[in-house]
Amino acid sequence: MSYFIGIETGTDICSVAVFEDEQMVALQEEKGRIHSEKTAVFMKQCLQEARVTPNEIAAVGVSIGPGSYTGLRVGLSIAKGFCYGLDVPLIGINSLAILAAGSIRKIGNSSNAIHCPLIDARRMEVYAGIYSNKQQEIKAAKPVLLETEFVQEYLHQSDLVYLSGDGVEKALTIPEISNHCKDSGVRSSARHMGPLIFSSWKAQDYSSTAYITPKYLKNPNITQSKKTLI
Repeated sequence: MSYFIGIETGTDICSVAVFEDEQMVALQEEKGRIHSEKTAVFMKQCLQEARVTPNEIAAVGVSIGPGSYTGLRVGLSIAKGFCYGLDVPLIGINSLAILAAGSIRKIGNSSNAIHCPLIDARRMEVYAGIYSNKQQEIKAAKPVLLETEFVQEYLHQSDLVYLSGDGVEKALTIPEISNHCKDSGVRSSARHMGPLIFSSWKAQDYSSTAYITPKYLKNPNITQSKKTLI
């Protein structure tokens, strides 16, 4: 057996888990913009809960986006530091793929179902992708407008569409979407990362610890401060 750490900080949920192969053995998570304060703390607490030492960790999986600019940077920086310090592989995982994995596991293998993870991208825009019930990527992650692009491009992929992620509530306010899609109830969490980390580790499909960067898909939304210095 091997042990792995999963870090998911792409939304307003800060989440860390430890896995024994694919099975989760510890989880710490909390909602709020606390990623810089809590991610490393949660890693330590998860290791203690699982009774695993850092030297027993075989690899670290981390969400790399799309999602929160600050959260992704924090999670990836901490993951890189751990991997550099203990010389273990880093596995970067698409944040939408993590949501899809959780949705697929919860819903089961419905042959005609597809899974559409949504991460809030401000206003009526979301980051969206489509996955088959075998975790195959049908439509790559990109930012889409719910009222137009999503309705036109995503709703007709299947008669049974399961939505997941923090963009679901916003999506379901649109009648065309709510009439066609179901909420899987799955939200961003490191708990869904175990099988993805384990399969990448077995295949030695590692990321470059030195060169991996978050996949933002959009430029940051930076506003000018209204405060003036006197």
